[in-house]
Amino acid sequence: MENSAFKRGASAAGFWLRFSKSARAANSTCVAWTLKHRLPTFIGRLPVPIACFAVLSLAVVGGMFVGTILVLGAIFLYMLSNLAISGAQDDDITERQSGHQYRDGNDGFGMYSGPQNVTVTSSRVDHNDDDDW
Repeated sequence: MENSAFKRGASAAGFWLRFSKSARAANSTCVAWTLKHRLPTFIGRLPVPIACFAVLSLAVVGGMFVGTILVLGAIFLYMLSNLAISGAQDDDITERQSGHQYRDGNDGFGMYSGPQNVTVTSSRVDHNDDDDW
């Protein structure tokens, strides 16, 4: 049999046999120790399952830690790839001047609404206020 899946299965079965043999030997040792010290046998049966649970919990927590680091690294790389650096040469003053603001326009100095751009007409908002003077 030259199948790679068969080889992986045989390897997993061998690992399971070695693990279960070691667990049984450790369990027997712990039970013998408790009997030697005149303790109840259920105390001797606790260390092996607790150790297995601790190892599995450690593996899960370690996996979550590594996963968190990978996700944070991916977020950092995404932020770096989408970083836009604008210098003083790239600033467009006409785009920043939009909305209601005081400036010098077609009808003189006053409150204008809209951008200060040649293609877009901006209207003076306080045009009636000049007549009151």
